[in-house]
Amino acid sequence: MTAEALAGLAPSALVRALQSASPAMVLQGPARVLVDRAERLTLTLYRADSARAVAAAPLGQHAVLVGVDLDNNEVFVGRLEPPSAQPPSPVDPAALSDDDVVVQRARPEARALLKIPWRPGRWRFVALLRDQRSSVVEVELAYSGARFQAAELAAHLEALRARMHPRAVSPPPGDPLPDHCPRPDTPTLPEGVGITLAMAPAAVLGEPAALRGAFRLIPRPHERTASGAILALSILALDATRAAPRVLRLRVSGQMEEGAPDGACVGAFALDAFADRRPPQEADVNVLWAASGAALAGPIVHHRVPRAWLPAQDAGFSDGEEEPP
Repeated sequence: MTAEALAGLAPSALVRALQSASPAMVLQGPARVLVDRAERLTLTLYRADSARAVAAAPLGQHAVLVGVDLDNNEVFVGRLEPPSAQPPSPVDPAALSDDDVVVQRARPEARALLKIPWRPGRWRFVALLRDQRSSVVEVELAYSGARFQAAELAAHLEALRARMHPRAVSPPPGDPLPDHCPRPDTPTLPEGVGITLAMAPAAVLGEPAALRGAFRLIPRPHERTASGAILALSILALDATRAAPRVLRLRVSGQMEEGAPDGACVGAFALDAFADRRPPQEADVNVLWAASGAALAGPIVHHRVPRAWLPAQDAGFSDGEEEPP
């Protein structure tokens, strides 16, 4: 069963089903929360994996919750627990079995964890853990019927968004990166609404690591321009070892797709995914995802290794040649 199919099961049936569906992550939550009656938005995350995998990447420290405000196309990210919440396990994961399945459960409170604005709106939540993703939960935040003119508020907000103008692309174009135009190495467009990503699986620490993407997305009213749109798109980089989530917030340029009935825009981007970070001293592994609106792309697993690990005294790279994959 898929994670989406598992999400429809009752808790007791879900736990039983997860024993045979491992590895899997399932996120469950309410379809509607009244913001003038409730103060919390509590979700339930189930994870089923081998004892070895659970010990290597504890759920609380390695899983992140991603919330997307679908009306404003804003992305919120938070780790389930702070780094110091759980001490490292003294057990070597390699000594544990891959055959023993462990089912874990967490109850993240999305409002506090992500610091989401407590106002009417449409939200989409998903949990990520390294290269795994959970099922999706869509939640409507709304006023109760006791609120005067609550029904009219959504229409007024949409009209105000339509009067706004998007800001310029970000990060600004560079030479050769960042780039907001299609390139020979740009991945193909997704068949429907979505994002495609491409990246070499490995690079030398300190060298550019080009993450390339193509997208077909439906802009929100405040993102549209005369010829297309400038859309918010977030790159989520999860350090697989240190369990540290990092968010790169982009504004990418899209052109209106001819004949698209939903007003979809297409475009491309490329950037050095680690340009804003000082290279670490040791090799690391990062898992990259991209999110915009209802679209989520990934995972891209990328290794960075020190140059000293390569036979630099006896071999080198050609001028202009990219580091080997």
